[in-house]
Amino acid sequence: TYSPDLNPIENLFAHADDHMLKKHFGKGPGKGPAATWQVTWQRFLDACAHSAGKGEIANMATSMPERCKDVIEAKGGATKW
Repeated sequence: TYSPDLNPIENLFAHADDHMLKKHFGKGPGKGPAATWQVTWQRFLDACAHSAGKGEIANMATSMPERCKDVIEAKGGATKW
């Protein structure tokens, strides 16, 4: 069974995506769709670094035992993660 709950990178990408959308694609001057894929990629990498800097990666790693336990109890079904 594939469970995104056991793949912390999915969480990092979700945090980065949220940060990137708020920072770069919100309303206001200098915000809006990226002109090129290179700009979009750089923005995403910056957002990942921002998320990592907040200790989110460490939190994801330390939550793995609980994630595994929850996925086993849910028999591969949805969990709170």
